[in-house]
Amino acid sequence: VIIGAVLFIALLGLRGLCEPDEGRYAEIAREMVEKGDYLEPRLNYIKHFHKPPLAYWLVAGSFLLFGMNEFTARLPVAGLAIGGLIITFFLAISMGRDRRCALLTSLVLATSFQYFIWSQVLAADMIFSFFIYLALFGFWSWYRGKGRPLPSGHKNFMPGGQGIYIFYAALAFAFMVKGPVAVIIPFLIIVFYAGFTGEWSLFKRIKLLPGAVLFFILVTPWFIYVCSKNPG
Repeated sequence: VIIGAVLFIALLGLRGLCEPDEGRYAEIAREMVEKGDYLEPRLNYIKHFHKPPLAYWLVAGSFLLFGMNEFTARLPVAGLAIGGLIITFFLAISMGRDRRCALLTSLVLATSFQYFIWSQVLAADMIFSFFIYLALFGFWSWYRGKGRPLPSGHKNFMPGGQGIYIFYAALAFAFMVKGPVAVIIPFLIIVFYAGFTGEWSLFKRIKLLPGAVLFFILVTPWFIYVCSKNPG
């Protein structure tokens, strides 16, 4: 966490916002705070529904807590980049690695060029990636711990199968960042994994119905509200 904070946060406010993405995300969040309307995003005071609003909400929350500037605009992105390092650490531990190996794994990710660059850019990419990563970590925790003996040295941080609900909740949050691709990517990964291991039966155990209910509870209210306020 300390390494991530130094790498990702120290330089956030040293440059202006770049067009088009950084300026757009910051302006939409600024107008949310100005108008007090967090449900209908606006760009230049014109309603803007190109993407779901979770990324804008995070930036608007940062503005409300810490004021409006380049640093606070990028702070949620850097914070979730640090969150990705934490997930990496615990994923390595859950796979039987010691703390030194887990720390080195997180350090490799932290110093990867693309990961570092996107931790400094106000855009949806790092936010989306964090929730996809969290979803896959939840799935892995469920898969390794629910009804399966753990290999020697492996640890499960979500005993009792709770990880599968983290999976569906994180999918919903990722959907609220970038839309349907949030569902396609993780399920393709799971399909490929099931094909590689031959464990197609996991789709009978993955709690699709309660997971779908949780997903839609988190996703649909905003869409229903926006459609009702903006028919057609």
